[in-house]
Amino acid sequence: MKTLLLTCLIASLVLTGCDQDTQTTTMSERGSGQLIYSFPTHNQGYVPTRSPVFLRFSSAITSDDPGQYLHIEQLQGEEGQTISFTSTLSDDRRTLILTPEQPLAPAARYRITSAGMASGNRQMSFPPEGIHFATRLATNGPLLGRISPTPDDAEEGFTVLNLIPDGSNFPLTDLASLRMQFNEPLDPQSTHYGDSVRLENAQGELVPAELLVKGQNLTLDPDQDLTPGSQYSLFLTSAIRSTLGGELNPGGYAHFTFTPTRAGGRRDIPLQVVPHQQSRYSNLSGALLNSVNLSSALLGSDNPTYMGPDTGPLGDQPATGNLFTDLASVVSYPHVTPLRVRKGALITGTDVAVNVGGALSSGLNSGTVSVRFLSDANGFMVPNPYSTSSTAPKNILLFVDMALNAEDATANAALGQELLNVPLVGTVSMENGALVIDALAVIEPRVLGIDQAAGLVSFRLEGYPDSQSGPILTPADGTGPQLLSWVPGSNPDSLRPGDPLILYFDQPLKRSSLQGAIHLDDSVAGTLPITVNADGSRLVIHPQQPLRHGRSYTLNATDIEGIDGKPALVNPKTFTLAATNDSTSGVQAPLVLTTLPGYPCAKTASNPNINSTSQGRCAGGRSNNDPLPIQRHPGERPVIVRFSQNMDPNSFQAGTTVLMESNQGDGWQPFNDWALEVDLREIRLIPMVPWDTDTLYRYTLVAATGSTGNSIRSASGLPLQTQLLSTSYRAFNNRSFGGPNMVNHFRGGDASANTLTPLRNLPAADANSDLVLND
Repeated sequence: MKTLLLTCLIASLVLTGCDQDTQTTTMSERGSGQLIYSFPTHNQGYVPTRSPVFLRFSSAITSDDPGQYLHIEQLQGEEGQTISFTSTLSDDRRTLILTPEQPLAPAARYRITSAGMASGNRQMSFPPEGIHFATRLATNGPLLGRISPTPDDAEEGFTVLNLIPDGSNFPLTDLASLRMQFNEPLDPQSTHYGDSVRLENAQGELVPAELLVKGQNLTLDPDQDLTPGSQYSLFLTSAIRSTLGGELNPGGYAHFTFTPTRAGGRRDIPLQVVPHQQSRYSNLSGALLNSVNLSSALLGSDNPTYMGPDTGPLGDQPATGNLFTDLASVVSYPHVTPLRVRKGALITGTDVAVNVGGALSSGLNSGTVSVRFLSDANGFMVPNPYSTSSTAPKNILLFVDMALNAEDATANAALGQELLNVPLVGTVSMENGALVIDALAVIEPRVLGIDQAAGLVSFRLEGYPDSQSGPILTPADGTGPQLLSWVPGSNPDSLRPGDPLILYFDQPLKRSSLQGAIHLDDSVAGTLPITVNADGSRLVIHPQQPLRHGRSYTLNATDIEGIDGKPALVNPKTFTLAATNDSTSGVQAPLVLTTLPGYPCAKTASNPNINSTSQGRCAGGRSNNDPLPIQRHPGERPVIVRFSQNMDPNSFQAGTTVLMESNQGDGWQPFNDWALEVDLREIRLIPMVPWDTDTLYRYTLVAATGSTGNSIRSASGLPLQTQLLSTSYRAFNNRSFGGPNMVNHFRGGDASANTLTPLRNLPAADANSDLVLND
């Protein structure tokens, strides 16, 4: 009898609706002095580096300075590095918000501990081992920030960190999509479903599924529910590569077998995204419910959007439907209960005015912001990790793959993208007979491709008080993806060999529909080989060979579908690169256009020491020209060099034709902790760890006077030309010479909070940089 009563109590707490004569219990937080929620939660991974910490207690904190009782440290071996932060309390004094003064380090482990915090005359309970979490990988910057620490029992090298659900910590049921995280970012061109990634059924047949890949995340989303009780096999091969060049060590995932269990429970349970016109605030964060406030160096700190069926403060929020959830049987899964929000769920938000630095209007307004679920979002209701009190709320973990879009075409090109494996962490309770889910997440979308924004999501979903009052799931009656803009569009003269072609749609694309659907035709050479990558609603096409000036090209995209299977209609796109004289490619040697840091010229004889402030003058100039100062370069930024022509990638060899040295007062020594990335007209020298502050560095580009020898060359075989100035006349037909070596010095500096905004050299009068005006 006691078991039956307990089961009924659990059911009353997790079901979204009960018949009106069913008695339910309202969840409260009456236990005194207990931590009942945290974001990040204990042992959470993939935490954004700009995430605050939220701690929710069961009773009010009485101290006026509770932050003094808490300690955040970055774990480094046996020791920890203290992290400075500010602390604030929510209005009810039960949520403590800790905001680090600087962004957390990527790919790092942290611990939060407490001692002495009180509620009245009682000390607040806190996990004695503290709250541990790990931050996500960096998407750029020093290489070690792009490699996650691995557990002691993990495979060596590039490997799998985890699988969600794994059938152990989280039940693997017929509702599941498979999410994997890796310790290095994945090269999407190496992940092919049916080849390097396979999911087979018991008969050895490939299971129809969508494969999503971005950063360190991979999601395998079957088209249909898995068959409970039937064995499946997941295969990962060493053909999967990291963007850092590593080959996957799949370990146990070379052939991983599992048998999903039957979830049972209820399907298509409606949950409404609650309105907030009444200025309702999240208990967990203190922020407005169902709001996202994006902030970045480029956007400034105040760029809110409001989600849900009601309106934001300006009353301009379009109506949005409910989210429909599948909930596993709480009788079969009383401890950890799986749930699912199906692929295609749509949430819309109010418009965002894009202001530069938060103050200067850019003239861009996003229009309606939309968030679509790219795959089935899997969640789990779990016991409270901090309290065994019967009044402590259950926690919920929900893993979401989402696509962001903006209604305005220009803003969509700046903001449209996908975010994979976003973890929402929250609490589950019953209010007035209906299920209530409060959850927090921090998203980090890229803005204009150059800035990393961060936004706190304070999410709230409410069920309906009985099984009859909620809406019924009906098929969406919408259109397929619409093309909003494309590159080069009406500006083909801005396109340079090596640049990608980009199509921007108003909704995300179905990955499997892209296979063989994109064709690029050259008016002379016919169909060209290309690689295609989708990022939510953005389709990026890279020609495998550089496009040529003066040629006409046609881009055809046929049979593309949205994630709901509706077709996208894209008319053929024809464009022509600016016409030039191709015969001059073997006459004019390539030039250095820009360097960061440094100056794009060879220097007069100069060998700066540790105390020097300048590095000579540009060779060939006057002796009274101003000396060139030695610049400070932010520790997290790469060295970037851009060239005027297509270059021979094989001529760039780290340690041979591209050299890096350091000087810490003991003379120049080879510096080896860096990697070289090579594009058609650009190279990047990326440090393993940030450049040491105040250390003097120099990098050398080896440029021979002729086309022979081990030196940097153009695609046409001419040597790099680095001396641009001369105090005398030079014969115009003498333009194919190269050299001398180009050396730039810089000092390592502190990390910069500013956004690096690269500018393109687009000489309209000399598109091929042969120093001859185009007709």
